[in-house]
Amino acid sequence: MIGVYRAVDRFFGGVLVNLIRFFLRYVHQNNKKILVIRLWALGDSVNILPVIKKLDEEGFEVSVLTTKNISKIFDQVFIKNVYVLDYLNIFNIFRIIYALRGRFKIIIDSEQFMNLSAVIGALLKPNIFIGYSHLSRGKLYNYRVDYSENKHLIVNFFSLLRPLGISERNPKLIKLYYSQKAKENVDSQIPKNKILIGIHLGTGSTAKARRWPKEQFLKVINELGRKHNDVSIVFTGKNEEEKIFNEIKDKIESPYLNLINKLNMEEFYYLLTKLKAFICNDTGPMHLAAAMGTRVIAIFGLNNPKKVGAWPLNKHFNLYKNPYNWPIINNKYSIYPRQKYSTVKFIKVEDVLKALE
Repeated sequence: MIGVYRAVDRFFGGVLVNLIRFFLRYVHQNNKKILVIRLWALGDSVNILPVIKKLDEEGFEVSVLTTKNISKIFDQVFIKNVYVLDYLNIFNIFRIIYALRGRFKIIIDSEQFMNLSAVIGALLKPNIFIGYSHLSRGKLYNYRVDYSENKHLIVNFFSLLRPLGISERNPKLIKLYYSQKAKENVDSQIPKNKILIGIHLGTGSTAKARRWPKEQFLKVINELGRKHNDVSIVFTGKNEEEKIFNEIKDKIESPYLNLINKLNMEEFYYLLTKLKAFICNDTGPMHLAAAMGTRVIAIFGLNNPKKVGAWPLNKHFNLYKNPYNWPIINNKYSIYPRQKYSTVKFIKVEDVLKALE
């Protein structure tokens, strides 16, 4: 559904932006109440948390407007309120706009290219509206910053604080909250006295071109079992990962624990802290693992980790090869190359095993 929505947004969002822009009037005054808009992308949500934490440390009262799928990420003590938008329900969108209109003097739109966030933010009538300058949506902001394709996601997010006179030279991800109950539930399931290696086989359903072949994952898993009798594989994920796991499970020769579709978000956060390493594709859980302090071995195709890799880049293995300079995703304009240009095929089993060792 998000893929369909993006297509609609691309074709009609610009028209709506120009209509709303005609009626905009901004009044400048100082206020410490801020709304941060972050509607999509698990990984992006993890990377925006340090920005929100910084605002809190600077004395701002921060609330977040988001969607259901990622709302749990923002269950943090430094966030005042979390408002959940149902982007498929036009009446819900109007209710949110009516309820929040005029309540926030400062709004930061952290979305990179979607028009809906810019339109909603403008209709909430902030005094200061901050967002990225590119595309027609940039016309709705009275404070614009550039999004750089040569910088990491977290650095681009911190650039949104520049109009407020705030900077951060050494951004760090925020560990996510988990309850004692979540900890106990996970501890009761995972094996004791074993080195736990997490395997996340899939990606979101709209990002299949980023997936390393399941046969390659299987070779890594079985080689670990042959070389290390103190290692246990832990499979994580949801429905997409379950489909892949079912295709290879009869060929797995290493000891493993299947926790796919068996953990809630808090339990998953805690599990990540128990893993020696987390092997995955370029996907949201990669950023979750990095935030929880787990060493990540991430396999990239269609995207360059210097822009979206597990942060900080020098503490994780973001595996990427593009020997023929094939086109990659343009995150600024949401331009996706065709699947045939995916570079995951250049990452070998030996590359992953070497990173593990």
